[in-house]
Amino acid sequence: MSDLSLLKKIAQISYDKKATTILAYDLDKISDLTRYTLICSASNDRQAKAICESIKATLKQQDKVLPYAVEGAETGNWILMDYGNIIVNIFLEYIRNYYALEQLWAKAVPVDLELKVEEKK
Repeated sequence: MSDLSLLKKIAQISYDKKATTILAYDLDKISDLTRYTLICSASNDRQAKAICESIKATLKQQDKVLPYAVEGAETGNWILMDYGNIIVNIFLEYIRNYYALEQLWAKAVPVDLELKVEEKK
């Protein structure tokens, strides 16, 4: 699976767990740290932890992909998941606003995540 496909899958998993304001950036030309970063918000720490656990479980089960590291899952305020070429940031909204990572990556190229909205039956 390509890095871009994995990024889109992570975004979809986050969306399916009701993450909000999901944004991703291609950092290839501006950072040596990682290729992509994904930033999303959760309304509370339980939701942030659920998003994190869903990403980990789904990628492990379906793609045999494990994160190199996960930080912040104990508190759920800001969870950082390191998948090598993809860094995932799951924030509580007020913490996301405080750190404003989107401003840090202002020169980065946004990625179209092509999220699929499930229709309610």
